[in-house]
Amino acid sequence: MKFKWPWRIRRKEAGISQIERLLDSTLKPVSARPDFLDRLRADLETRGGKGVFGRIPQKTMRLGLLGLGAVLSGAVLLVAGVRWFVSLLSALGLFEIQRRKKEEEKSLPTQPAV
Repeated sequence: MKFKWPWRIRRKEAGISQIERLLDSTLKPVSARPDFLDRLRADLETRGGKGVFGRIPQKTMRLGLLGLGAVLSGAVLLVAGVRWFVSLLSALGLFEIQRRKKEEEKSLPTQPAV
């Protein structure tokens, strides 16, 4: 972090106030044209309460996206949990034990039924 000397900070503040005084003297507020205000008001009234897709209200759109996000995050957590469980079983060697049992069953001679 760069250290700032107090006298330099004061100079910057003085510069900002000088710029503000210049802008206040130069820029004067103007009144808007009535036809512009009418068009702006009409645009705001027709767009008000409408979502991105026009007929769907914003609240419904927001709830739908929230639900979709919840479902997708739940699916991601489920897949991650299953992967973790499978890797745990694999680390403990349970899959290897079951594979060995199946191989032993296949290698045993089968006796014909009498």
